[in-house]
Amino acid sequence: IRHKKQERSFWNKLVASEFINNYTKKPMPIFASLVIALMLGGGVSFAAEGSLPGDALYPVKVNVNEEVRGAFTIGDKAKAEWETKLAMRRLEEAEQLTVSGKMTADIQLKIEENFEEHSERVNERIARFQSETNVTAAADVTSRFETSLRVHEQILRKLGDGANTEVRSYVRPVEAKVKARLEGTASKRSELDDAITAKNGSADVQAEIKTAAIAKINSAENVIDSLDNFIGSIKDKIGVEATAEAEVRVKDARGLIAKAKTKVETKFYGEAFNLAQQAIRVAQEAHLLI
Repeated sequence: IRHKKQERSFWNKLVASEFINNYTKKPMPIFASLVIALMLGGGVSFAAEGSLPGDALYPVKVNVNEEVRGAFTIGDKAKAEWETKLAMRRLEEAEQLTVSGKMTADIQLKIEENFEEHSERVNERIARFQSETNVTAAADVTSRFETSLRVHEQILRKLGDGANTEVRSYVRPVEAKVKARLEGTASKRSELDDAITAKNGSADVQAEIKTAAIAKINSAENVIDSLDNFIGSIKDKIGVEATAEAEVRVKDARGLIAKAKTKVETKFYGEAFNLAQQAIRVAQEAHLLI
């Protein structure tokens, strides 16, 4: 009895905690999800991570695991990256269900709904960066989102080609949604590229875009090196043809970096930034496809 009273006292204090409520700034359903996650412990939560739509643990994955993580993701850029990841998670689920032949009309509609919801949240973050004149942050998020969409559009198309007629009829609408998002995102990214290329003004503005360009080049080199090492570690598994294709991507990305460095030397910092961003897209696309 004493134990139960103490337990109730603990949860009452936790729910009433101004610190928690002020910290998360989230509606009570999300806070309730946190409480559920704490009570469930790690076992169920971990097991739910591999679940797919239609599985018993799938609601735990999306309504507990993802909500809790989202609630404690701090900063607009981090939140945009998390929403991008969630959108891609929904597409990965569609791909796994297509491979297993378990895609249904109901699941298709739910995946589309969730994918669109997360995609809209990414676009809202991009718009917020633009409204704050943080063009480079908007470009970063847009570029990453575009790359992910491009890869999954290719995967869904190939899987749809190989699926039976019924499953293909469910996959094609998802693919169409992704393609539409890809076209819109690529257009937005091109618009941001132009804004960055034209970024002129005071010495402070020039210094800002120069710093951003150099940082982006360094980041791109790290991404390319990571891809190169990854290819070397799995080339025996993916075969000669796939390895050769990936190595071409590495070469293309390094060529873009060389051009970006030349642009820095000639003080075309906006163009340098965009070239380095393009190099990252090439490398990330190759990595994701592998």
